[in-house]
Amino acid sequence: MGIKLSIYFYFYADLLYKDYNFDHKFSLSIPSSSGLGLTATGLKKDQFFSGDINTLYKSGNVIVDVKVDTYSNVSTKVTLNDVFRCKKVALSFNIPDHKSGKVSDLALPIYDSVDACFIS
Repeated sequence: MGIKLSIYFYFYADLLYKDYNFDHKFSLSIPSSSGLGLTATGLKKDQFFSGDINTLYKSGNVIVDVKVDTYSNVSTKVTLNDVFRCKKVALSFNIPDHKSGKVSDLALPIYDSVDACFIS
């Protein structure tokens, strides 16, 4: 009788907890009509926590995207649309890694595109 009850217990426990997620997720998004948006996300899995904060600013033809993660890495991307006729310029860099940086000049016609990368 005792063996039969334990088998039923494991069967029902498996049904109850099989698809249950024990991780904790957090997400907060604050949009604004002025063009500034803020998003914070976090995930706790077991004893580890990771998260990031994103800000996005849009004004006219300028878009600035800044992301900070759990390890204090700051990545920034600045995009200028229509600087010249049919041109898009993007600048991206990471703050802790001073050797990374990328400047790209993207044109809408495919034959007129230049990508540049500098390393200091």
